Amino acid sequence: MKCYSCGNIYSEHEGTLELNNKTIGSYNIFLAKYYKCSECDVLLFPKETAKTIAIKEEEIRNNLIRKLPVEDFIVATEAAGILGITRQAFHKHSRIKKGFIYSAMIGGKRLYNKKSVQLFQKTQDGRFNLTESIVKKVEYIYVRPSTNHSSFLYTSNIENYQNPFCTEKEISLENQEYRKYIQ
Repeated sequence: MKCYSCGNIYSEHEGTLELNNKTIGSYNIFLAKYYKCSECDVLLFPKETAKTIAIKEEEIRNNLIRKLPVEDFIVATEAAGILGITRQAFHKHSRIKKGFIYSAMIGGKRLYNKKSVQLFQKTQDGRFNLTESIVKKVEYIYVRPSTNHSSFLYTSNIENYQNPFCTEKEISLENQEYRKYIQ
């Protein structure tokens, strides 16, 4: 079989596929059959592998959508109002049916992600990178090795914190406001 890009020959492979999708990030498909161009590395998938990829992407996408905050979802009537169409037109819209607006079943009702609806209004594609959306700000506590155990050092971004021995914010354990950080 000849490559559509460069005209070279595809060779058959079986193994782990490392794939990347702009909305769900990187993922692997194990024991997949595929064809790879020996010249330009373009991949071609047989029907079974393509189905497996589609199922895996849908599963990952649904899991990521479920991790979004519930308060970010709206009902179809609100979504239709944002788009300036009727609720009926919203439900019949072919691109919305195809998943161009993220939705989830919550409490037996289909709800739509507000950010996705607003993006769809502007670009006719409401899909955005879900992996960036679920990253939450994590706050870290660094406890200095010292003899004074009545205080500790607090930093909100430990990855960029160069010197843990220089105090960014000293927190007294006696202060009730900071008790929530102590387990």
